[in-house]
Amino acid sequence: MKGPSRRVAAVVLGLLLVLELAGCSTTVAQPAATPSVSVVSPGPAEPTGTLLSSVDEQLSDLITEIEEDRDDVDNAGYAGVAVDAEHRALDLWWAGVPPERISRLIAAPPDGLVVRLHPAEYDYATTGRALDKLMDRYPVIHSASPESDGSGIEVETTAKGRRSLPNAASLAEQAGMPVRIVISEPPVPA
Repeated sequence: MKGPSRRVAAVVLGLLLVLELAGCSTTVAQPAATPSVSVVSPGPAEPTGTLLSSVDEQLSDLITEIEEDRDDVDNAGYAGVAVDAEHRALDLWWAGVPPERISRLIAAPPDGLVVRLHPAEYDYATTGRALDKLMDRYPVIHSASPESDGSGIEVETTAKGRRSLPNAASLAEQAGMPVRIVISEPPVPA
């Protein structure tokens, strides 16, 4: 690990140590495997069950508060979130060191919720620029989104569109980050 990566890791570890000493609940995620470039077909959506409405509402409010400034250049680093309602937890991926406002939310989440901070490779703004570039260049991409863990991006195209789209490795090179291609039908307008 060299340069900025080492500094970011040291700051994140320092932040987690401060949180532990302050008696806050924290969990450090295991590093994800190196994101791979692959082509996948989506399976059926998995049932999510019913969330307790108060937990769901609290987590939703927390996400809204965290994401309110995600496009602000002074708030660079936000990569994504995932909800773990069963454990009253929010997993937050951040590239670099979160700003003070976000650090306060992590240190003292509302009403017994837990925020687990994970390092991300790319922030929301960076993945957004990569998505725009690929969608502008390849009209057969009907949908695209950042991976919630900040590891890269996902693009969706039809089976027919896939034939005119470069391979995932080429798309990754153009985007400057890992790209996952999903074969799916475009949404039907209502």
